[in-house]
Amino acid sequence: LEVVVATYQTFMRNSPDRDEKRVVQPQITNRFWPDVCNALRGYEMLQDLFAMCGMVDERPYICEFKTHEEVLVVDGVVDHALCLNDSTMCCLTLQDKSIDAPMVAKQNSKSCSSAIAQVLSQIKAEVERINRAIRYVPEEYIGLLQNGIQWIAVSQKLVSGISMCYFCIASDVRGIVSLLEHALCTAAIIARQISYPNQRPQRRTFSPLPSIEEGGDNSGEDEDE
Repeated sequence: LEVVVATYQTFMRNSPDRDEKRVVQPQITNRFWPDVCNALRGYEMLQDLFAMCGMVDERPYICEFKTHEEVLVVDGVVDHALCLNDSTMCCLTLQDKSIDAPMVAKQNSKSCSSAIAQVLSQIKAEVERINRAIRYVPEEYIGLLQNGIQWIAVSQKLVSGISMCYFCIASDVRGIVSLLEHALCTAAIIARQISYPNQRPQRRTFSPLPSIEEGGDNSGEDEDE
């Protein structure tokens, strides 16, 4: 997997065209994701994931965020989603940005960046889709964000029934590999729990994500790799 990540980063750094649609998205679909699958097929924990799921591009989603005065409706598209075969549910999202595009808020800013907020909305939509379909909320759900060089894992975790969000940033090959391995292992757990109800924890209720505008006590904690 380290070779796959290093090759991808080298291609992105050397690309004269930095555009998200023309360069980044096709590379993820046509080269990076197939290479990741091939590199990890020997891992026992991920065999079921690759058998049960496939990557879907341009997946529409809709979710709502409530503020004190209004309801904000987000109607967007996830660049790539790891979806269960023959199901409307997915266990991992991946959002692209143009090469080297900024993805985090300015230093000392207390608000999350628009890119991370976008991933939070995608996670919210997908978790709610799972909950509506089977009345189940995963203990952790991860959405990935990347610009060809830097990767961010945005995580929604259930802590004592309350939804909390964190994000982790990686730019070096080893850090990105660790981030991807954790994201895929988490996706594998979700896929199995969706497919096999007896593997789900005995819990069905949760507190939804806070509004992006309102923030929250733990709307994002930066954990640099």
